[in-house]
Amino acid sequence: MKFFRNYFCLLIMGVILSSCLKKEPTIPPDILSKKSMVEILVDVHIAEASLSTQYLNPDSVAKISVSYYDYIYKIHNTTAKDFKKSYNFYMLYPLTLDKIYEQVLNEISKKQAINN
Repeated sequence: MKFFRNYFCLLIMGVILSSCLKKEPTIPPDILSKKSMVEILVDVHIAEASLSTQYLNPDSVAKISVSYYDYIYKIHNTTAKDFKKSYNFYMLYPLTLDKIYEQVLNEISKKQAINN
């Protein structure tokens, strides 16, 4: 009986670990590409940084941020719904999302170096 309990625990731990270490996903056609996600996230983080440096009341920040996000989605030919769906998809693959954010940080660093 103890053997089966230990075996079952090992099996559960294996399933949990394997789900955390998922390989590169196959991107469904309705999900934004990794490249698109990087481009959008760069713009989103720059917009958020810009907003965080302004001394505005929370209502104003909320209104301005909505217009920033709408503009970002428009220039990248996507919608908030598609972006959120894609972001949620990539959250299921932490290693892939980490790679996306590495590229985001690299792109922001490049832009910062150009502006300094």
